[in-house]
Amino acid sequence: MDHRVPETRYAKTLDGGYIAYKSLGVGEADVAIVGSIATNIELFMEFEPAARSWFDLASSARVTLHDRRGTGRIGARVAGIALPSEVCVSQTV
Repeated sequence: MDHRVPETRYAKTLDGGYIAYKSLGVGEADVAIVGSIATNIELFMEFEPAARSWFDLASSARVTLHDRRGTGRIGARVAGIALPSEVCVSQTV
């Protein structure tokens, strides 16, 4: 498996914002990893134990890592996002 860190990409949301994401691996299963409040997807890959776990998971599935709305590298920061909006973020990516 290729362990190079993929480039960060951006998907446009229905409300005009942007979601930062990275995709790893291939496979029939899709796994979405949503960042915590205190991090962003760039930091996901800098912490070696976490990056290793994402690459291990990506050996059998397509893994998409993306920032939580209002944090990280997301272009449009919006305060007070509710759960349905977070679901839309995952669907966007």
